[in-house]
Amino acid sequence: HAHGGRFQSASPARYIPEWGQWADRFATLSVAGKAGARQLRYFIWFVGRWALVHHEEASRSPADWDVEIAADFAGFIVNGKIGDLEQKPSIRDAARFGTPLSPNTKASRMSMIRVFFDTLIEGGLIRRRFATRTVFRLPQEIAKDAAPKPRDFHDDVWAKLLWAGLSFERSDLSPTLRSHYPIEMLQAIVVLWLFAGLRSNELRRLERDCIRWEYTLLETNPEGVQPSICYLTVPTNKYQPEFRKPVAGEVGKAVEAWLAVRPDQPAIVDPKTMHREDKLFCVRGRLIGDRLVGSLIRLICAKAGVPDFDAKGRFTVHRARSTIATQLANAKEPMSPWELKEWLGHNSIRSTEWYVNQRPLTLAKKYAAADSWRRDLARVKVILDAEVIESGAAAQGTV
Repeated sequence: HAHGGRFQSASPARYIPEWGQWADRFATLSVAGKAGARQLRYFIWFVGRWALVHHEEASRSPADWDVEIAADFAGFIVNGKIGDLEQKPSIRDAARFGTPLSPNTKASRMSMIRVFFDTLIEGGLIRRRFATRTVFRLPQEIAKDAAPKPRDFHDDVWAKLLWAGLSFERSDLSPTLRSHYPIEMLQAIVVLWLFAGLRSNELRRLERDCIRWEYTLLETNPEGVQPSICYLTVPTNKYQPEFRKPVAGEVGKAVEAWLAVRPDQPAIVDPKTMHREDKLFCVRGRLIGDRLVGSLIRLICAKAGVPDFDAKGRFTVHRARSTIATQLANAKEPMSPWELKEWLGHNSIRSTEWYVNQRPLTLAKKYAAADSWRRDLARVKVILDAEVIESGAAAQGTV
């Protein structure tokens, strides 16, 4: 996960050519998605520039790095500032140029350099000269600040958003949206946001034939009755190929209502897979954009009578994803972390931690169910009773 790097704004010509070649070699071995590999590539050029400035003897190849050089770069990350190695700040960073990097950015950069060296070592391109997990490790206080901080909605706010989304009507639209998009399509987008736990990119790229109903959970199967659960086929994401997951039946109903009035659309090239596909949310031959989803979220907030931001940040597609993950982890019969990882489509359990907020009531219930404190008290009572008996017997001279 490469958060806050912003290396993509830099020009490759400003970096060491040899490190560009190492970036190409790394890209052939990396399992990161296209966007992640591109971010890592810019970071590798950044590393090359650092090596030229601080360790010219090791500026042409990571194979020349020893433990001292690696530790020096780790210290550079720990003390990093916005605009390091840049002659002048970008327009976006000008106001914060020279200020310390955030803990999350430091964690991201430390992760990237570790992944880079581990990949080259495991690929047999360089030999291991130091322990990457030992050298490229954040101090505990920074790692603590960079720990997962789930951004789920407060329960009251989420309830209002659910009501507003499920009762969303044409009259709630702005004049521009009303004239450009069918209400059935917008309603389907809103319901997917509320129930499917998708990334923004996944929501936009759903295929036309993405819904399958789950009939086997019905005790009886009367004609015309739809089950409460359906399967949603999620398109290829950052780290995983296409997969299928169960979602609420409201999702299937909303999608089918849109398909009932959806005009035929030409197949378009998927921006991630580069394959020509029939997309669900395609209008006039074009895929919907991120701005449309954001506009709908703001309209839902207005209908619900809540601001589109809170102390945790703006209301986004990912905020709903975090909320749903938190609810599934805190349900009466909760999903395990590994089940939730599969449902969210994560590559590692560490990623899932960023989405799930463990509720105090759930912890209390699990603590009570564990009943360990009662067993401990019972043991203490047995010991105390035994001591009382023995002391009484001794006083009476019977032992």
